[in-house]
Amino acid sequence: VLQVVEADSELAMMITFLVVFLVVLLDFRKFSEAILVMASLTAALLWVAGIMHAGGLRFDLYNIVVFPTIAGMGIVNAVHILHRYREEGRRSLSLVLGTTGKAVAATTLTTMAGFSGLVLVRHPGLNSMGLLALIGLAWCFISAGALLPAILQARERKPGS
Repeated sequence: VLQVVEADSELAMMITFLVVFLVVLLDFRKFSEAILVMASLTAALLWVAGIMHAGGLRFDLYNIVVFPTIAGMGIVNAVHILHRYREEGRRSLSLVLGTTGKAVAATTLTTMAGFSGLVLVRHPGLNSMGLLALIGLAWCFISAGALLPAILQARERKPGS
């Protein structure tokens, strides 16, 4: 089963990214903003992959199940931050992070709390699922709460933007 999952995972991930991108594009109706949301998610997933590699955490049938949750939270976090930024306009990052950022933090932390119990179990599959969820959710929050606002602030500073 793991060989089938590994063989089909690349195609499944590409299709998933494309479908998610199209949904985000339909939502924002602006290519550059859809790219910002996807960049936030992509950065988080790259950090997760690097941490997994460095820590010797392998993909298995258990922890691969948590990836849709990680990706979903990563997209939702970035979408909420960007929507609020669009509503408030330029120079509103402080307000956005002080309001919507707190809500995103609360949802991320409560989801992390739900997975945290798995880190304490003795079963290696469930343990890796919990660990991967905590790592992934944390990096999705960091990416949406720090990287995305940093990019938005850099865009504000560009002349003519």
